[in-house]
Amino acid sequence: MQSDHQGDLFDQVSHRADVVDLVLWDIVDERNGVVRSPDGHYFTNNWELHQTGAVDALPELPVVAFDTEEHFELWRRGAERFVALLRAKELFDRTIAILPAMADRFEDGTKVSSVSPRFNDGYGERFERYVKFIGEELGIVTVALPISEVRAGRRHRWGVAPYHYDDRTEALIAEAIRRVADENRWPSSGHLPTYWSVPPLNGSLELRVHASQATSPSGFLVEAHALDAAGDVLSPSTLSWPFSRHVGSAYCYVPSTTGPAAIDLLPLAASADVRSVLLRPRNWNDQSASAERVISSIEVKSSDSWKLLTLRRAPEALAMSDL
Repeated sequence: MQSDHQGDLFDQVSHRADVVDLVLWDIVDERNGVVRSPDGHYFTNNWELHQTGAVDALPELPVVAFDTEEHFELWRRGAERFVALLRAKELFDRTIAILPAMADRFEDGTKVSSVSPRFNDGYGERFERYVKFIGEELGIVTVALPISEVRAGRRHRWGVAPYHYDDRTEALIAEAIRRVADENRWPSSGHLPTYWSVPPLNGSLELRVHASQATSPSGFLVEAHALDAAGDVLSPSTLSWPFSRHVGSAYCYVPSTTGPAAIDLLPLAASADVRSVLLRPRNWNDQSASAERVISSIEVKSSDSWKLLTLRRAPEALAMSDL
């Protein structure tokens, strides 16, 4: 809500453009329309806005309903500005619009409208001109599944809705994103994640990270991914850092530095199935200094001496897991 109130999307995109691998864009929240404030600003008319009490306190605030001419014109102008920013920041060729059809049935064939009548059989048709505009007018590469391939989830964590899909549909969408990214983006973008490659393990690792300059004030994370003998990505639970710096099973928190520094990490433990590890520095709470650019090298302790790790491109399964 704070970002919506501040209208800082453009600032966020500009600030993070040099560390973005892929931009995914959907239009699900558009269904709620927008609320126009007295000073001429617009807010998404969503659940989060109503939770603030602002709409109830000012019931006279006008709502611009979805799929009206006024809403489409407002949205069209905003979409054109957004795409202009993507082009200016060289993100256009790394953007995919996720536009599957709205599901009208559950997996067993029962209509969604029979469970939630407000989602009538023509509900998804209201999105068609928005979808068409993104793909045909703006030229964004899209992932679009037809209504025959999508099903709503009866026990979705956010409830029953045509845009709350079942596990099978979500898997189809994820696979379509991987395929489109591989065919249209990853080979030419130059933004495939780069990882520091650790050789085969003997149970645990002692690591030293070298920062070439001051890091962001909140510090950063070192992300670890385990690979098996075949080079396939294993579950994050196969790796663990000691409790004092443990932020999720595949992350180690590194405190901030005020200048160039060598930082020893606590040992990283690995299960017997792990043959090698890929490491990637990632920002923590802010973007004031890109961790990937600040870290100049990583070393691993081997036979009482420190050995520099080599850089490599991520395997496809790992690159796409960030999606």
